[in-house]
Amino acid sequence: MSPKQANNKIPDFYWGVSTSAHQIEGENHNDWTVWEERNAKRLADSANANKNYGNGAGLLPDWNLIREFAKSPQNYISGRAMDSWRLWKEDINLIKSMGLNSYRFSIEWSRVQPAKDKFDNMAIAKYVQMAQYCLDNGITPFITLHHYTNPVWLTDMGGWESRLAPTLFTTYIEYVVKRLPKDQPIYYTVINEPNAYALIGWIVGEWPPAKHNYLAYRKVKHNLVEAHKQSYKLIKDINPTAQVSSAVNLVDYEPVANLFGGINQLLAKLARHLTNEWFIDQTIKEQDYIALNQYMHCVVNLGYYKNPSTEPKSDLGWYLNPQSLANVVEEVKKYNKPVIITEHGLADALDSLRSWYIAESLKALQDSIKKGSDVRGYLHWSLLDNFEWDKGYWPKFGLYSVDPVSQKRSQKPSARIYQAIVRQNSPS
Repeated sequence: MSPKQANNKIPDFYWGVSTSAHQIEGENHNDWTVWEERNAKRLADSANANKNYGNGAGLLPDWNLIREFAKSPQNYISGRAMDSWRLWKEDINLIKSMGLNSYRFSIEWSRVQPAKDKFDNMAIAKYVQMAQYCLDNGITPFITLHHYTNPVWLTDMGGWESRLAPTLFTTYIEYVVKRLPKDQPIYYTVINEPNAYALIGWIVGEWPPAKHNYLAYRKVKHNLVEAHKQSYKLIKDINPTAQVSSAVNLVDYEPVANLFGGINQLLAKLARHLTNEWFIDQTIKEQDYIALNQYMHCVVNLGYYKNPSTEPKSDLGWYLNPQSLANVVEEVKKYNKPVIITEHGLADALDSLRSWYIAESLKALQDSIKKGSDVRGYLHWSLLDNFEWDKGYWPKFGLYSVDPVSQKRSQKPSARIYQAIVRQNSPS
């Protein structure tokens, strides 16, 4: 079946790209924008050549490449972002021009529900228009309902630590899903990376609310699980044909086979449980498919996570092993659910590694599929260079660059390689 399938058809394989509202829309007001204003100077002052930006993966390969951005407080303010709240149709047209058949975008909760007792009908109408425009152009919408950001009013009530959070969240979910199309295929991602969101916000302390509090972390984990379960039931009640999941970020842990190989295997198994599996284990009955995000490869050697120096690194210092995507797909086979890769990519400002990484990762994924993995889609992160959370604008994940003044989108060579791969692997 052609990527330009009829609106009511299900494609054989979803080829697409992913984005998130806060990272591309611009001019948001949520807990992240408040945090940005309070922390921009601190983040700029603390940026240096020896800082580990890879969350334990490795040091930056080239500090000089990003020094000017990293030392500027303005880099850490999302501001206009990619102006996609205004240019959303242009972005979807780029996706169509690449011959892709799926687009994962998120709905910004703070736009739709700016106050606890107030919904914005104009905001949801635009998101409905976006979903319908995708469908009208043969593109299946993958709609994320929570991608890290929260309304300020929720934060004032205790945020995800509050026992009220799941109920407040499902009130928002009900309002949104009732208004989105129901007679055509839509995939929902309820929560993006609940495992990473809880860990980095409440243990590592690098994201809002920037805490180091294990008890609060446990509350948040519990509330995220409950929010997913309640949302799943609600979405299926409203639209029984919708496919529902939450996207988990999976790290590829590789235990070193040396004198301590047995210990390394146990440590890798523990790491997988703590970071990869806990959310899936508790929600698998409420997952129609496994939405899988994958970026990191970590070698485990007596608890010391260090990668071989022969592996190339992204601009964030993350080690790049194309086999990693297939490895984590193999890990989730035990759940007996179809898998869709909802994010996979790298920060690569010079676009020097992205083509290689996409091609080799997809070759490894194809081998896994031949061996029986039920993978039904690959959505690359990201369509556009965007605002990368506490790193700001210097990490470049996009298949298209964006001029910060004119907002002009320009296709990178890697986008053409991805487009060619999609064309070669799509029925004519």
